[in-house]
Amino acid sequence: MRVLFVSSSPINTQTSIGNTFLNLFDGFDAELYSVYSRTGYPDKKIKSAFRIAETQLVKNIFNSKKIGKKVENYEETSSEDKSAQKLETSVKLNPSPLKYIARDMVWKLAPWKNKNLKAYIEEVNPDLIFSVLSSNSAVNEMIAYAAKVSGAKVILYAWDDNYSYPYSKSPFLRAVHFFRRKMMRKTAALASDLFVISDIQKRDYEKIFSMECKVITKGADFSKREEKPVLHNNPLKILYAGNLALGRAETISNITKALEKINRDGKKAELRIYSATPLTDEQKKAMADSSNSFFMGSVSALEVQKLQSEADILVHAESFKEEYFNLIHYSFSTKLVDCFHSAKCIFAVGPEKAASIDCLIKNDAAVVAKSNDEIYEKLGRLVNDRSMIDEYSEKAWEYGKRSFDRVNIQMLLKESIKKSCKGGKECPYIY
Repeated sequence: MRVLFVSSSPINTQTSIGNTFLNLFDGFDAELYSVYSRTGYPDKKIKSAFRIAETQLVKNIFNSKKIGKKVENYEETSSEDKSAQKLETSVKLNPSPLKYIARDMVWKLAPWKNKNLKAYIEEVNPDLIFSVLSSNSAVNEMIAYAAKVSGAKVILYAWDDNYSYPYSKSPFLRAVHFFRRKMMRKTAALASDLFVISDIQKRDYEKIFSMECKVITKGADFSKREEKPVLHNNPLKILYAGNLALGRAETISNITKALEKINRDGKKAELRIYSATPLTDEQKKAMADSSNSFFMGSVSALEVQKLQSEADILVHAESFKEEYFNLIHYSFSTKLVDCFHSAKCIFAVGPEKAASIDCLIKNDAAVVAKSNDEIYEKLGRLVNDRSMIDEYSEKAWEYGKRSFDRVNIQMLLKESIKKSCKGGKECPYIY
């Protein structure tokens, strides 16, 4: 079976989308291919890839021959890559609706639907196109084009709420999003199956898109737990590893403030923060005071696993600001599955109505602060009671084992693939 991933980010373990997609298809008898637009390179599990660099679109808006090329070397960094990375970082550090609208316009005007891309899709000849359902116009356009050229069926995965209207009073921005919603409905209509990441999202998206949705998440192997003696660090090691966008940096800053108070009578715990999210100097300074908390930059996914195994407490953070809520209220972070699998105590901070926080509370799988005011009290109790750390380490593992076993999760995906293969294939080879 040939599966074509369509995405903005490259499919590798360092990106959220790559980490999830590779996890879902791990162990499948399938050849994996990729079409993407951002900087970076795919994982070596991707047999071949095609990149449409956004810098190419800007420079060659009237020259289709120079847009898009097959990625030959997964480790080479070119001057074009460096230029594109600067552009992407600039947009992330200084987000502006006008920048995103300008990006949409470039994708509309540039001739990226050209012979280069068409030849690659025909060469791959995918049995299935697997992608995200988002408000990203470029990704939606690429999905539609790949489906048209290949004739392959489409399975989509929606794990963030990009459909609800953003937190904005601007009539102009709401009008722009109106057309993005329209495109999302059009893209969803191409799908033979639509996966979502939470029960709340399933309930709402079935109404919105008038189709059955299935809940699926990243999974892990919970068949055997590595037995380790219960030993705690002194001071305790608290770890945050993940995305710091969408107000999470501010939440981490509030955890740092709480730690400062907790450590006044002697250092009891330290927080280390690992993230590849572009941040301003002000954000870094607010999060890491170099006494109670430390910003460590980015590390590989493999290194994160090692760091989790050495930590006492793992942090899951969401923002309390209303402006970010529509983007995260359905979400269930892939990092949480890694936390469950590590059998470590989880300290979670975020609004109760967010799907991930709601899930952790209902299943008693973490110590949860449901407001910024609760951080000091909840974290203080945890830091001062090591038996509580051990108790919630056990609860995290048991909940992960019940709900995120990879075998059960992949069975859902396999059933969808079986009915979605091009030409009515039964696809017995995926079992």
